[in-house]
Amino acid sequence: MEEPIKKLLEKIAEEYRLFAPQEIEDGFAIAELENLAAWRPSDRQPLFSFKKFFVPACETLMKYEGAKQEETANKEKIGLVGLNLLDLKYVLLYDLVFANDSNYQQRRQNIFIVAHNQVPPPEENFTHKEFGEEDLMNFSYDVFLVFGKDSQKDALFVAGSKKGKEVLERCNLEYKDLAWREAHQPQKLEEIPAKIQRRLMFPHNEKVWEELNERCLRCGKCTIACPTCFCFRLDDKPELEKGTGERQRCWDSCFFDEFHEVTGGHDFNPEIKNRIHFWYYHKFARIPKEFNMTGCVGCKRCHRVCPAGIDIQEVIKKILEIDEND
Repeated sequence: MEEPIKKLLEKIAEEYRLFAPQEIEDGFAIAELENLAAWRPSDRQPLFSFKKFFVPACETLMKYEGAKQEETANKEKIGLVGLNLLDLKYVLLYDLVFANDSNYQQRRQNIFIVAHNQVPPPEENFTHKEFGEEDLMNFSYDVFLVFGKDSQKDALFVAGSKKGKEVLERCNLEYKDLAWREAHQPQKLEEIPAKIQRRLMFPHNEKVWEELNERCLRCGKCTIACPTCFCFRLDDKPELEKGTGERQRCWDSCFFDEFHEVTGGHDFNPEIKNRIHFWYYHKFARIPKEFNMTGCVGCKRCHRVCPAGIDIQEVIKKILEIDEND
């Protein structure tokens, strides 16, 4: 590792507990970064994303005792190292979706992000996202490392926040100052995602969903692996002592029966094809309508974990072909 980057990580580690994608016994995964000198930026993508640091699998929102309620929030300071552009896209989506969520905002303030411009290969980046100078303006990060195309040496340091700028200054490193800018909601949906959105918002071709209906096992693995699936349920956990307990927010999946059930046990989406369409509609129609960005970063993690081999890239291709032939 280049000495300036090591120096940066050491300074961040004085205040934050660091995690980064790296080789461990179970393969390439996000784990606590104990050997700072061993970290290398990579275009490889771990099977599981940074989602759990922003939206935990299960978190306690509040504890209660009689009429007294106490909100809770994890105040541990976490440094996340090695986010790529696909990662930054889903972080931006979280920031927009949970803008008014106090638990999320408390946790978000205690996360330090070190990102870089190494993008995953096409098989894990089917939207073909490449780094551009505009990305330094559009995404949320604290420090961004810009490497040359043929070398991971002589990185350009970019400060993307006040705390990122402060760390770089304490390290006496030269940097580009973009701490003044803020990542905002995209103003316009790109052409192809807009085309997919139109196809899903209006009468759709039943054949696509009938085919998937025969293959999908509704196991929900895709929603767990997907970095932009943030659906949750609320669980009240009473304790043995009368009048005490806590309320938890935990991941849920739109492929599970309980997710769709309402009072009386009625299910508005009993068929698998309806749930699959709902999932694609959420990613490519509803989220774009609200935030002008898709709820898919193109990482294909859903395909990697799907026991039925359903390939989101192929499904999108069929949707686009239908649109073109209408």
